[in-house]
Amino acid sequence: MLTKEDLKQIGRLLDKKNAVLKVELKEEIVTDVVGQVGEMLEDNIMPQFGEINKRLDRIETRLDGVETRLDGVENRMPTKSDIDRSLANFEVRLTERYDHRYVRNR
Repeated sequence: MLTKEDLKQIGRLLDKKNAVLKVELKEEIVTDVVGQVGEMLEDNIMPQFGEINKRLDRIETRLDGVETRLDGVENRMPTKSDIDRSLANFEVRLTERYDHRYVRNR
């Protein structure tokens, strides 16, 4: 017959075995969850990043074209000094024309 002390020892052994099983079960669960999360990322998330990268590449290509065209516009634009010179020449011609008409009409 088993004594109380024998039953306590059996209980302690079962508690230790139960603790080991819990740790093993937790490790197995963690491994399964990590594996499932990895599969989900590869199947669902990573393809979305691929699509986003393709879209960004297309946008970057379009922006390169816009930048090239803008550079061309900037190169053809007159500078402030060009505009000032043209206005000064226009003023001189206008003044000469006005003076010429004024003198002729006198």
